[in-house]
Amino acid sequence: MTRLISFTAVTLFALRVSAASSIESLLTNTPAEKSTILVDPYKFPDTDVRKYNPFLSESEVSAYPGGNACNSIDDGQICRDRPAYGSGVHYLNTPVNGNTFPFPVWISHTDRGPNQDCEELGENPNYNQGTEWEGRVGKGFPIPRFAPSVFSWTLDSNGVKLIKNFSLKKSNGDQILGRSNTGNDDVNYGEACRGNTLPLTPDGIDFEDIHPHPDGIHFWGSDEYSPSVFIFDASGKVKLRLVPNHPVLANLTTASAGYPIKKILPSVLVSRRQNRGFENLAVSYDGKTLWAVLQSPMGNKSLDEIKPSIVIRAVKVDISDINNPKYVGLYAFEGSKPEEYTVGKKIKPADLKFSAGQYLGGGQILLLERADNAGLKLYVVDFSRATNLKGSIHESDVTLEKTRTGEADFGIKYATKKKVFDSDDIEGGDKYFTKMEGVAILSPTVVATVTDNDFGLNQGGRSQVDLLHLTSKLPHVKDVVLPKSYQKHSTCAFKTCAGKSCFHVLPGLADNALAKDACELYGGKLAATSLINLKAVLSGAAKGKIVWVGGSKVGYGVVLKSGKLWWSSAANKYSALCEVPKPANC
Repeated sequence: MTRLISFTAVTLFALRVSAASSIESLLTNTPAEKSTILVDPYKFPDTDVRKYNPFLSESEVSAYPGGNACNSIDDGQICRDRPAYGSGVHYLNTPVNGNTFPFPVWISHTDRGPNQDCEELGENPNYNQGTEWEGRVGKGFPIPRFAPSVFSWTLDSNGVKLIKNFSLKKSNGDQILGRSNTGNDDVNYGEACRGNTLPLTPDGIDFEDIHPHPDGIHFWGSDEYSPSVFIFDASGKVKLRLVPNHPVLANLTTASAGYPIKKILPSVLVSRRQNRGFENLAVSYDGKTLWAVLQSPMGNKSLDEIKPSIVIRAVKVDISDINNPKYVGLYAFEGSKPEEYTVGKKIKPADLKFSAGQYLGGGQILLLERADNAGLKLYVVDFSRATNLKGSIHESDVTLEKTRTGEADFGIKYATKKKVFDSDDIEGGDKYFTKMEGVAILSPTVVATVTDNDFGLNQGGRSQVDLLHLTSKLPHVKDVVLPKSYQKHSTCAFKTCAGKSCFHVLPGLADNALAKDACELYGGKLAATSLINLKAVLSGAAKGKIVWVGGSKVGYGVVLKSGKLWWSSAANKYSALCEVPKPANC
């Protein structure tokens, strides 16, 4: 086991790198002997809820503390400035099948918003906010008009820097709320489960995972309500939501939701447990296939025949035409047995949750499984030889969840899985790996996880990013090409993509770095103009012109008076590359 030196909110583990000049310096293509955390966590910045939900009034959030006051709040309370950034995450530079984004930009998102479990409020000895929750089952929503939100950001040795955010919207531009859709979901109340029940919101989305569509202008999301998958654009407008075809969702229509609804998913999915819908999403890089995976087994977990189930369902959708997706497959596999979590608290099957996914290829996806206070495991799940249950009785009932021998009973094959990370290898990992709900691929053997901090609920701290070193290489993920400083090449590199000049960004330099220093640091050579202070150029002191570079406006560049173009990192991080001819499109 990796020895745990101490355990606090910012635990330091042996074998971690305490600081790095760039994220690239931590990447490797070689597996670890044992599952390892590579570096101390990167914390997200405090951001007031009204900055990313600007339609909220101050009176709607004024009761909730922010800043240092969040370190001593009652259990059950939330913080106004500690967003749950990590319900899902995607790294836009993921090197899969040769497709990469021009700059290392990340996207992540919140879920439905701050909420409190009515029953759990009564279990908190340090909760002193009244007793109206007594006898109530459901969720309290401290900010009932909260809209699920998306963030873009960069990450380097200085931490997370936010670029942009937006919230989900209906077709007419109105905000989409995070509250329940139907009576099949939790009953909703206001803060601390007080007062009358809140009305259902057919548009409501409990946002749990995110993946870009290869067209560059749309994103796919997964949702726990219903459950569903949906596609939205870069303004946040939902273009289409796919839900199960079942009478319990009768009130879920295009007219009631305010955006297009299609009921094409199998009816059995409405048997998902409350708050255990589609937490996992994986979208192929050719834009043809989407996988959505349930968080937990379906069925009533209090029933003896269901209680031991570890069967997880997955849906396959043909998204070749984003305006007319087609449900093409229903599959099953088994999660971990509880006894496979060997440290931490003793868990039951119902405690296990699959919470994030990433596409690999060849019918394989990466899935993150976790259990609170027990740890985390990462699996490559292979559906390539699994039985497609579409058209069978399993589309409409939970027979598979009621048996321990489903494959033999029905003559089918479950998807197989291979473990590539296990927190049991890390002393203290059972407590450290809590609420990690996003996973992103950085190299064949390095992934990032992001936490959902529940908006600071129960003094939950800030959301964070961790880099994990896997024990096996991920299939279909190409080896990363490390920066020039690690390859000892003598020239700075650039490439052309889609007819436009796009450059590999090397983050991690200080604001006042000289261009000469930058290229020498990374093994390159520059012309006589190399003694240019990049910060001065960007501030206009060198009479440079700041321009956007890249087709999606994701980074800054500087045009010098000489007509040459200096490139900096995304989000104005001042990392230098080579001096190259000015692209015509600038």
